[in-house]
Amino acid sequence: MEKGHVVLSGTMRSGTTLMGAILNSHSKVDIVSDTLAWFFKRCAENYGPMSSEFELDDALYSLEPFMQHYQNKYSIESLRAKVIASGISYQSLYNALIEQELGKSPTGLYGVKSTHAAFEYEKILRMIPNTKIIHMVRDCRDVYRSHKVFASKKRSYLLTVLRKMALNSRTFLLRKILNRRMLLDERVFNPYHFVNPQKMIDYWAISNKLAHDLQKAHPDNILIVRYEDLIGDVPFYMRSVIDFLGVQWEEGFHDYNKLKNRDNKKWKANSSFSKDGNNGYDNSRIGTGDRGLRAEELDYLYANASPTLDLFGYDVYRNKAS
Repeated sequence: MEKGHVVLSGTMRSGTTLMGAILNSHSKVDIVSDTLAWFFKRCAENYGPMSSEFELDDALYSLEPFMQHYQNKYSIESLRAKVIASGISYQSLYNALIEQELGKSPTGLYGVKSTHAAFEYEKILRMIPNTKIIHMVRDCRDVYRSHKVFASKKRSYLLTVLRKMALNSRTFLLRKILNRRMLLDERVFNPYHFVNPQKMIDYWAISNKLAHDLQKAHPDNILIVRYEDLIGDVPFYMRSVIDFLGVQWEEGFHDYNKLKNRDNKKWKANSSFSKDGNNGYDNSRIGTGDRGLRAEELDYLYANASPTLDLFGYDVYRNKAS
């Protein structure tokens, strides 16, 4: 089978990790999860035509902090040598990064899972025109609620760790976190500092509307999958995904018992699974996000996200008081 390229994206807490785990259970698909999330936003088309060693060195020097942040496990020297040997270009740099992350050369579909990539879809298609993009969308109310719970857990964990540390170690860690946060400008979904949650609502509405419009312009390249549909009938909707990707169906590859985390360990239970993690996919929490939100949060959400909710077929007025 000829190699193809796939990008899996959507806003955070929309099921991208679950979709990535399911796809990685297929023998002909290799998805790098999150660790190359920086490439299309921070690198592609940002360093001239990428045809000289000067441009390559400029990119590698500037991007090294992002590689460190995402814990990319290779040296700049070996990466540079590999790109030069294969011919300097953005795609050769990208392919070298993919191979380093996978630890092998992909034989079938390969690509990345990168949340918040909708603004880069046209750039991706310019760089690799045959790319298949799977865009996950989930009800904004559930995304917002899920993110609040996620951020709260991360913040509580961090505070627990800090309380157990000596003062000098605590100060050092906080400075490192704040410096990295400022350096990488990841403020919308920073798990340690939930400063302006309304930005998430704005981002959800804008990015998903953009994905919808781009799908109309590139129907052969972009598939939109609603998280609620996927969880409701995984085999049915994965058949649509597999047909879109153009790979052969493998019976049972989507079985939740086969899913693994990116560290290759058994998938841990989350909101996509039943509470004990042993009874399969669970859709009981779908449509419950607004019940955990304050009135002012819901007012802002309905004022700014209702048109996009309606665009994707969500009930804008579910559970809404008259």
